[in-house]
Amino acid sequence: MLLAALGVAIGSAAGVWQLGRAAEKRELEARFAAGGSAGVLQQLVASDAAAEFRYRTVRLAGRYDAEHQLLLDNISHERQPGYQVLTPFATAGGTVLVNRGWVPA
Repeated sequence: MLLAALGVAIGSAAGVWQLGRAAEKRELEARFAAGGSAGVLQQLVASDAAAEFRYRTVRLAGRYDAEHQLLLDNISHERQPGYQVLTPFATAGGTVLVNRGWVPA
C-alpha cells in the first residue's frame, strides 16, 4: 500500500513537471514565431537590449573575425560532446558577437 502511494505521488509529480515543460515549449515556440514575423533587422545599435532582437532574423554587412573566435567547451547536444562557436562579426557600426551554433568535439 505504501509503495502504491509512493508510486502515485511520483507519477503525479512527473505529470505536473511534464505539463510545466509543455507550457515552456509553447511559450518558446510563440517567441520564435513572433520573432520570425517581426521582419528582418538590418542594423543593430549598441544601446539595443539583447531581448529586443532575440529570436529575430538579423542581416548585417561585415566580416567574421575568426582570429578572435571562441569555442565554449563542455556543451553537449543529443548526448554528444561538442562546442558552442562564438565569433565576433565586425560591421561599420561596431562588433557583434555571433553564436554560430554547435559543432561536435
